[in-house]
Amino acid sequence: MKKQADAFFLLHVVDALTDIFLYTDVEKNIFMAEKMRQDAVQRKFSIIGEAVKNLSVGLREKYPHIQWSNMARFRDVLAHHYFGVDLDAVWQISKKEALVAYQQLILLDEYLLARQQANSG
Repeated sequence: MKKQADAFFLLHVVDALTDIFLYTDVEKNIFMAEKMRQDAVQRKFSIIGEAVKNLSVGLREKYPHIQWSNMARFRDVLAHHYFGVDLDAVWQISKKEALVAYQQLILLDEYLLARQQANSG
């Protein structure tokens, strides 16, 4: 069951990252001016953090090079400091750390198997 749950949550993380890339495929000044875009990106980061918190300890320990705890903590920052969220930080994380995480996650055997199963069924 844990493998199925991990697959489910990994798919959500990668899908949310993909959405973040779509939403931030604009110049920074556009992102900073559009509240709806900002809210959408923050929501996707919250989804990522929640999904990561639900991954099994075994999976997270298997891939210690992935910044699992940073993903979960960023969700907490967004959830608890919503009036003081630094949009410049959200932008920077969207452009740098999110890409690194995406590149790491899409290579995991568990993700590849989950994506294959999702596409076949």
